[in-house]
Amino acid sequence: MAMVKFTNTGQFADMPIYLNIDHITSVFEVPTDEGSLRTHVYSAFGKDTNVWVVQESLGQVIKAINKAEKVAP
Repeated sequence: MAMVKFTNTGQFADMPIYLNIDHITSVFEVPTDEGSLRTHVYSAFGKDTNVWVVQESLGQVIKAINKAEKVAP
């Protein structure tokens, strides 16, 4: 089980979150009204679906997932 560390926004701003890469189903950026982008990470396990908005960019998230896949047993 490979885990990746990201940084939460919103209620748990600046707190780390560790996600199992095997449960990440999609990652994408959403434009804000201020003109910036927010990265959303979706995860599913069974019937549960979760979404986290993280500080890392889309590219950083993809890079972390790819790196974790290479070291996973």
